[in-house]
Amino acid sequence: MTLCRDLDRSLNDLLIDSVSVPFDFPNLWKEVTQKCGSILKWESVFIGENGPQEMCNTVMDAYVLVYHLISHPCSNTPLVKVNGKEIWEGQQIMAVYSLQGAIFEQHLLNNVITAFGQEDDIPTIQTYVRLWRSFLVAVVNIKTVFSSLADKWSLLGLEENPLDRTEDIALRKWSTIVLTPHVVSQLRRELRALLAGERAGGCAPDLSFAVEIKDELSMLPDSNYYRSIVEVDYIRDMCEHSWSKARSIAESDLFEYAKVCLDLIEEELIRAGKFLTNKDHAVDRLVETLVDDHINLFQVAKVSEWHDAAGQPEADLKLQTLFRLLWWSKGKGAPLMEGIFKDSVARCTAAQLSKAVQTAAEVADTYAHIIESFALIVKKYRNVVRSVFGNNGCMLEAMDEGLHSGFVNMHSVNFKKLADRLAALSNSILGKSGATKLQMEDIISVYYFLPDAEIAAKDTFLVSYQAHLAKRLLLHHYDDKREQRAMEQLVQVKQSPILFCCRSMLKTTRNHSIYIGASTTNHVLVNPALLSRGTWPSVPHSVATSGIPPACSHEIEIAKERCMKMRHGQKIDFSAPYSCGVVRMQLPPGTGSNRTTVQLKLSFVQICIVDRLNIKTEWGFRELCDALKVNEGDCLSALTPLVKATVVQLDGAPGPACKVSLGRCNGLVGDVVDLMPLEFHAFAQSAAVKLREQRAPPNAARANPQRLESQVVHLLKQNGALAAEELLTLLTAAMVPLTVPRGELKRVLEKLIERGLVVRDGTHRKFSYSP
Repeated sequence: MTLCRDLDRSLNDLLIDSVSVPFDFPNLWKEVTQKCGSILKWESVFIGENGPQEMCNTVMDAYVLVYHLISHPCSNTPLVKVNGKEIWEGQQIMAVYSLQGAIFEQHLLNNVITAFGQEDDIPTIQTYVRLWRSFLVAVVNIKTVFSSLADKWSLLGLEENPLDRTEDIALRKWSTIVLTPHVVSQLRRELRALLAGERAGGCAPDLSFAVEIKDELSMLPDSNYYRSIVEVDYIRDMCEHSWSKARSIAESDLFEYAKVCLDLIEEELIRAGKFLTNKDHAVDRLVETLVDDHINLFQVAKVSEWHDAAGQPEADLKLQTLFRLLWWSKGKGAPLMEGIFKDSVARCTAAQLSKAVQTAAEVADTYAHIIESFALIVKKYRNVVRSVFGNNGCMLEAMDEGLHSGFVNMHSVNFKKLADRLAALSNSILGKSGATKLQMEDIISVYYFLPDAEIAAKDTFLVSYQAHLAKRLLLHHYDDKREQRAMEQLVQVKQSPILFCCRSMLKTTRNHSIYIGASTTNHVLVNPALLSRGTWPSVPHSVATSGIPPACSHEIEIAKERCMKMRHGQKIDFSAPYSCGVVRMQLPPGTGSNRTTVQLKLSFVQICIVDRLNIKTEWGFRELCDALKVNEGDCLSALTPLVKATVVQLDGAPGPACKVSLGRCNGLVGDVVDLMPLEFHAFAQSAAVKLREQRAPPNAARANPQRLESQVVHLLKQNGALAAEELLTLLTAAMVPLTVPRGELKRVLEKLIERGLVVRDGTHRKFSYSP
C-alpha cells in the first residue's frame, strides 16, 4: 500500500514524458501480484465491517498499478514474443497480459486444489460449488484490475485483437488445474447418485448443488467438461430408467404404453429443464428409446383399426394419445402416423363411396347422393384432424391425399356429370332456388377433390358454374357478397380464366355497365340483354337481325351504343335468348272481360311473332319461320304457350302445314300473364313490372311438387323425349282430379334439370330423362 501511495505522489510531482524516470517493471508487478492474490482470497482477507471497502480500495490500487505498467515507461520489462516474433511497440502490454495467468494458476494450486483434500467428510460437489462461487467473485473484480488492457491492443500494430479476456484466461486455468480426472470422477459419481434419488422420489438437501453445477460447468470454455460430467450420464440413466418403467406394458396394451411414455416424456422435460442447459437433446434421446427403437410396436393391425374408427369418441382418444407420442419422433413416428392415417382415409372413403354408388341407384338424384355422401366424409375427417390432431399441417396433407385417392378411384362414375351436378347444387345454394342440405363450403370441398388431369372435371364444373352464374346475374337472383366469397374460395383451389370471366360478369352486373334495363317502345317493354363478348357464356342467336321488329331493333342499337360507351374497347353483343319483354295487348270484343288491355310477358322470339301478327293477321307456319329467320322447332316452341292462352290460334295440326292467326284471347287470367316457353324460363330476365302467378280455378286442388317430380320422371322414362306442352297434357291426365299449373311444371322441370335427371334437347325443344 505504501509503495502505491508513494507512486501516486511521484506521478503528481513529475511530468510524464519521454525523459521521465522509468519504473521498475518487476517491482510494480510484484505489488500487482500481491493485491490480486488478496482479491482471490477475499473471503478470508477482507473480513469485518470494513471488508467490502478494503476490497474496493485494493481493486482500485491494483488497477492504477496495471494502468501505469502499460502506459508509463518501465525498465527491466520481460521479453515477450507474439507469433514467435519479438515486438518493441507494446512490449509492456504483452508482458502484463502474459503474466496475469500466473496469478490465477498460483492461487488455484496453493488454495483451491488443497481444499479438496482437506474436506474428506464433505461431498466433493459441495466443495466444488463453494470454491467456484468464491473464485467467480474474485475473477469479476480482477477483470476490473486488468480492464485497461482492453483498448490498448491497437498499439501492437496488429489487425486483430490477440488478447484474450481476463475471465477467459481464469476459466481456462480453472479447467486445466481444478478439473483433474479424480475430481471429475467424484463429481460424476455424486451427481448420478443425487439424480437417481430424485427420480426415485427423494429430496436430498444437496439437490440444489446438482442444479447449480450444470450452469457452472457450462460457463467453461471447453464444453466437454459439461458433457462428460453431467449430460452423458444423465441421458443414459434417464433412458434406462424410463424403459424399465414402460417395458412391462409395451406389448400387452399399446394404448397404456403410449400414455405411460407421454407421462415419462413430460416428466423428463421438467427434470431436464432443471439439470441440463439444453433439454432438447435429452428428450430426443428418450424418444429414440421409447419410440424409434421399438417402432415395430406401432406397426400392428390394432393401430389401423383405431384409424378406421376415427370419429368415434373412444377411437379418437386413442388416436390423439398415439399421435402425441409418435409426433415426438420426426424420423420414424411421425411418418408412420401420416402413412397409416392416409391409407385408412383412402380405404374408408373408397368403401363408403362404393356403398353410396350402390344405394344411389335407389334414389332419384344419383350424383347428388354421391356428392352429399362425399361431403359428409370430408366433413368427418376434417373434424377428426381438427379435434384429434390439432389441425396439424402434415396430417391435413395426409387426409387430403387419402380423400383424393378414395374419391378419384370410384368405379362406374362419370366425373364430368358429377361436376355438372355439383355446379347445379352450387347454383341452388347461391341462388337459393332449391332444397339441398349442402353448404357452399361442402361444394368447395368436393370441387377441390375433382380430377384435374385427363378427365378435367374441374373445368367442367367451372363451365357449368359460369352458365348458372349468368342466369343468377341476369335474373337478379344473387347476393354480391356470397358470390364474391364463392369465387375467392374457387380461386384458392384452382386459378382459371373462367373464374376471371366470372369476376368480370359480377362486376359489370353490379355496375350496370353491361346489361341495360327496360325501355318502352310502342306499348312494348323491351329488355335487351347486352353482354360482353368473350366474358359471358356464348349462346346462339334465336332471331336473325331481319326478323327483329324495327322499334325493338332501334332500342337495341341505342342500348348497345350506351353499353359500348360505358365499356370502351369491349365487344358488345345482343343476346336474344337472355332477352325478354312485356307487351300490352288490346283485348278483342267478346272476351267477357271488363278490361280492354292485358300485359303479356313474352320471350324475344314471341315478341317478334306478335309483331308479325300486327302486320298481317294470318301467316303460314313456314312463311312465319322464314320471315323471322328461325327454325321450325324454335317457332313451334314459342307458339305453343300463345296457343294455350288463346292469344294465337292454329288452323290445323301444329306443323309446317298449319296457319297462324290471332285468337279470341278468352283464356287470359290475371293482369300480367307469363307466356314465355319453358325452354326460356331458366334464362328469362326480370321484367320491370311485378309478375303474378296464373290464377287457378276456385277450390281446385293442386298436386304437391314431390309427386309432380316423380310423375314427370316416370312419363319421360315411359314415352321418351316430350315437348313441354305434350308433357303438360300427359301430366294433367295422369294427375286427375288434381290440377297442374303451368308455372308449377316450369319449376319442377327446372329442378329436375339442375339435379341432372332431365336434359333439354336444344334442337327440337324437347325434354328427356337422363339416367
